Amino acid sequence: MSILLVLLGGCGWWEARKACEASREAETAAWAALDAALVGATEEAAKASDAGAEAAKGIDSALSSAVEGAPPTQPYNMAEMAQEAYSRASRLGADAKEAEEQARWADYTLRTETVAADADRLAERATREVERLRAWREAYAQAAVALVMSAAHYQLAILPADSESWPAMPLSMASAGELPEPNPEEPAQQAGREAVESRREVLKERRDQFSRVIEGADRLAFDTERASQIAVTRARDIDYLDLPTSAQVARAAAMQAIAAGGRASEAAAKLKAAAAENRALYEGGDPPVPGPVEVARNGALDASKKVAELCQ
Repeated sequence: MSILLVLLGGCGWWEARKACEASREAETAAWAALDAALVGATEEAAKASDAGAEAAKGIDSALSSAVEGAPPTQPYNMAEMAQEAYSRASRLGADAKEAEEQARWADYTLRTETVAADADRLAERATREVERLRAWREAYAQAAVALVMSAAHYQLAILPADSESWPAMPLSMASAGELPEPNPEEPAQQAGREAVESRREVLKERRDQFSRVIEGADRLAFDTERASQIAVTRARDIDYLDLPTSAQVARAAAMQAIAAGGRASEAAAKLKAAAAENRALYEGGDPPVPGPVEVARNGALDASKKVAELCQ
């Protein structure tokens, strides 16, 4: 009986050993698959970041051209308009009072149309600025992905061959910060560290540009909201002018200004929200982990957990 127990115990030990060895082989393969996924994700993110930056620069150029080509706001002089209206009325045999009324509502109309046009112009710019933010955000986010993935690849590359454990692989901006130095006698490690630092420089460039765009968006949102308030206030001034019922053009201008003010206010709110959302990413958010890397990392961590269970 005792011999049988010894034999059974020996078989159980052998099976446990074989299971441990198989789990270690599976663990090594899983971490190798993760490393390959990291390399692929780094290359894809770097290309996407470069393409995104080119697209964002195209939007920048288009916006600059639109601003430069916009017609300047023309100032209107009420005294000159009054004199012109008076002269016109005199030629028609009208009196000075009628000329003054015409000058007053003509002046109101032109000034109101001007502020309405300003509000619409800024509303259009604010809408385009949201697209610009989105483009630079993508360029920045992909550069961050490339850095984090290349840093993780480097950490695997410098792992000692006799290491008994694998890294936790948080895949975050923090994990890509302070990295251990490479072995000077290992050219592959040196090249890996140089690749990480190259990605870091690209991210800094993207980050600086992203920061400028966010700051510009904040200013534009403020200017757009201010233009909205000016247009609406100007439109409401018609109630205090005691204009004649014949001044339909002035009343139409007032309605136009109120509508333009509403559009500008809505565009300003959307731009302000977009700027706040993008600032959150800029100020410390981690980039999304690419799907293939997430799957490979989960597989590697599960494989290591199985080794810990079977090889105690």
